[in-house]
Amino acid sequence: MWRMPRISLCLWVFMPVVIWLLAACSHDSGPVSEPVYHCDAYDIAPDSVDMHTGVILRANGDSAIQVRVEGNVLRTVYAGAYPRSRGVFRYKSDYPVFDALLRIETSRASDDNYTLATPYELYLNPFIGADGERMLDSRIRNGYLIPSDTRRYGWPVINDNPQWILAACELFKITANRVALETTGRLAANIATEERKVCMNGVTGLIGGIPRYMAAPKELFPEWVGPGELFEIATFSVNMAWWAALKSMADITAGMALRNEMARLPEMPLDPDSLRNAMFRYFWNPAEGRFSAMIYGDSFRQLPLGASDNLAQGLAIITGLPITGMAEMMVSKTPASVTGISLFSPCMSTNMGNTPYEELARAVWAIAASRAGNDKVYNAAVGALIYNLCNDILGSRHVFSAMKRPLASLVLRGFCGISTAFEGLYFSPCVPSCMPGTKHVDGLKYRRSELSITINGTGSKIVSFTVDGKETKPFYPASEEGSHEIVITLSGEVGIAEADFSDPGVITDAPTVECATLQDRSFFLPDAGGDGEKRMVYINGIPAEEIAGRYYSLDTASVATTVQFCMVKDDHWPGFATAPYLYLPTGCVQTVPMADVALKGNRIIEDKDLATRFIESTRYKNNKIAFDVTVEEKGVYGVDVHYVNGLGIVNPRRRTALRRLSVDGDHKGIFVFTQLSPVDWDNDPMREWQMMTGFTNPLKVGLDPGTHRFELRYYQPNPVYIDPFSNTVVADYVRIVRYE
Repeated sequence: MWRMPRISLCLWVFMPVVIWLLAACSHDSGPVSEPVYHCDAYDIAPDSVDMHTGVILRANGDSAIQVRVEGNVLRTVYAGAYPRSRGVFRYKSDYPVFDALLRIETSRASDDNYTLATPYELYLNPFIGADGERMLDSRIRNGYLIPSDTRRYGWPVINDNPQWILAACELFKITANRVALETTGRLAANIATEERKVCMNGVTGLIGGIPRYMAAPKELFPEWVGPGELFEIATFSVNMAWWAALKSMADITAGMALRNEMARLPEMPLDPDSLRNAMFRYFWNPAEGRFSAMIYGDSFRQLPLGASDNLAQGLAIITGLPITGMAEMMVSKTPASVTGISLFSPCMSTNMGNTPYEELARAVWAIAASRAGNDKVYNAAVGALIYNLCNDILGSRHVFSAMKRPLASLVLRGFCGISTAFEGLYFSPCVPSCMPGTKHVDGLKYRRSELSITINGTGSKIVSFTVDGKETKPFYPASEEGSHEIVITLSGEVGIAEADFSDPGVITDAPTVECATLQDRSFFLPDAGGDGEKRMVYINGIPAEEIAGRYYSLDTASVATTVQFCMVKDDHWPGFATAPYLYLPTGCVQTVPMADVALKGNRIIEDKDLATRFIESTRYKNNKIAFDVTVEEKGVYGVDVHYVNGLGIVNPRRRTALRRLSVDGDHKGIFVFTQLSPVDWDNDPMREWQMMTGFTNPLKVGLDPGTHRFELRYYQPNPVYIDPFSNTVVADYVRIVRYE
């Protein structure tokens, strides 16, 4: 009698169980079927993206993306080999399209050129380590940072120094390179010292100047805003970056002290707490739940702009600037389109187009949404990142993204929720509800360790956090060595949150003033030209009244009074106001002709009669100008200098000249002589540069009745920011105006 072999019998009996187990394993390891994100602009599935244009991008494994039209593969974009960089890690999830996009992004050859986005990317992904330190070192020359170079302006009009310091501090937390830390501390102290002297507004306590990305689009500011006015603007971006850099340095010092190590970081001349309080006072808009992008206008009476800088807001949330509840409000109340948040909201110009920094803002905003715990905004922000990276693959953009690793930054700072410190890595993971399942990060190099991180579930509430199977707090100490496995399990709980997906809109254009007869305090404005259009009148930076007519008359004033007008429409955000008009009553202003108190003549102005009114101040000539000023009343005075704002021959690289003001031997501040010619030539190419004149930034000086000794002295920053041979001033008078 034939008998079934024992092995065959075993297979026959247990085959159903084996098949069931294989099916279960296959199901667990395969992609999930639920859609990632759906909206009118696109649909994202786990393995594909429908662009709603007849084009579908489908993942082919985890290292290629197929571009399909009507089912036909037009082309395939392949990922290359992983580059040899400490900042590169391997990633695997249940979402092939995300994995493939991240693999393509990661495999691109790294560009070592320092760009505007470099400090932001190094901050978001500091695991690049020594490679990042070399990129930062490329900006150092003779003990100072090379100012950002643009076609139009330089430092201090453009101020990107604190972003460099912030990135350097973040890299140190990863590398623990003491030599790099000493270099960072020395540079930071020098930079902070100069910026406190040159850029800090004595009234607001804020740092002036704009970030470089605001200088790129010419249409961002109204025509009356030139380099001098740009320098006097205080932006949330620059001040937030300074606060974050100062806080990061303080955290490094505290972390090293806990381990009985000396940080050797110098004491900084800028106080982060004072800077933070000033930002809350001047930038925070409680009615809108957002920070204003800037304050502008008269240096002593500045106005907040009705638009927010979303790149700066997102970084503020990530770095921990907002107080309790503020971050949640910012994320829920800032309009965030499903195709990606705009750099500014409302947009500051209809002519800006898609700038190369939009992707940077989108990546930062996605991470900010994770930190705020807003799942609705988080889902949309992740969807927008995927959608826009697909647009990059299709080549539909005319401007390439400034950010090279948006998804890698999202994985590290968002999904894993990593925050760096000298003592180790802290984890606050947050996975959007649209991407359930398991996520693996492998090969993440940190100091002397290599980490493998597994995240299960969604949300931000941690159920368990284990290191090599041992339950612990969500922290990995820097003292560990070797390979370690971190497993994080999330509860899936998602809090109730609001989201605004409305059109961010565009701010209203600045109105014009056809005639301003300041002698009798009269202003004539153009016709409002439509229903619902009015003008808000600002007196000394404070809203005074709304007017609908074309005529406005200022009430009698005994001291200098600033008047500005802002267009108000029912369906538009208020934008920039007019240039500040300064009404000077009789007796509140006096001038000191420079030709009366210094050596006359100059080599700049060709017209001999005109040249006799101006003096030339250089490193060797008129480097110290002293004169007496007599005032009859005690008060607060603004002092500025009227000068030639061109110097196209002497100053071909648009350098800025600086002079130090002292009164009765006490230092009062630095006059900044910016070069206006690039902007003025854009507006009026036929205008001769010798005729371009303007005023410096005013300095606040308190004076008692009597005679006071004023002194203007040649000032050269140390380390050298300003070319000594371009530090030339041609001026005709000093103006002293009583404000209070």
